[in-house]
Amino acid sequence: MKILHLIFFFCLWFLSCHDKVEEPNLYWGEANVIMNNKFISLKPYGFTDGVRLNIYLDSFNAQGFLRYEIVLGMLELKEYSTDTMVSFNNLGSNLSEYAALYTFLEDGDVQGNFYNLQNVSSNLIKVTNLNTVNNEIYGEFNLTFVIDTIWGINDGSAPDTIMIQNGTFHTKIYE
Repeated sequence: MKILHLIFFFCLWFLSCHDKVEEPNLYWGEANVIMNNKFISLKPYGFTDGVRLNIYLDSFNAQGFLRYEIVLGMLELKEYSTDTMVSFNNLGSNLSEYAALYTFLEDGDVQGNFYNLQNVSSNLIKVTNLNTVNNEIYGEFNLTFVIDTIWGINDGSAPDTIMIQNGTFHTKIYE
C-alpha cells in the first residue's frame, strides 16, 4: 500500500512540474468608443471563415473582469475602398450583417443584459482599410442599442439604451 501511495504522489509531483501552457492572447490592436458620453478603451480581435468577418470589442474593469462586448458580425470580407460603409438603417432587409452588445456581471462570466440595434439612421460601420497581406482591419462606427427584454433583464441598473459614438478599431483578423 505504501508503494501505491508513493507512486500516486510521484505522479502528482511529476504532473505539477510541467510548464503550464498559456492560452494565446487573441487581443491585438486598439479600439475606443464614447459609450453614453463616457470614453471607453476596448480590446479588439477579429475572426474570419474566409468569406465573413466578426469583430469583437471587449471592455474590462480595473480588476480585469469582462464588462462589455460589442460584436460587429458577419461583415463581408472583401477588398474595401476607403470609406465603404455597412449601414444598418433597414434592419429587417439585410439578415447577414449585425451588431450586438452584451454586458457581463460578477467576475465576467455571468451574462448581464443583451442589447439589439435600435432602428435609427445613425447606425453604421465604416471600414476605412482592410489589409489582407497583414490581416489587419481599420474602421469607425456609430451604433445605438436598446435592451432586449425577451430574455429578461439580469442587471436592473443597466440603461435601456446605449449609444456608441465615435467608435474606432484597428485589429488583426484570425482564421
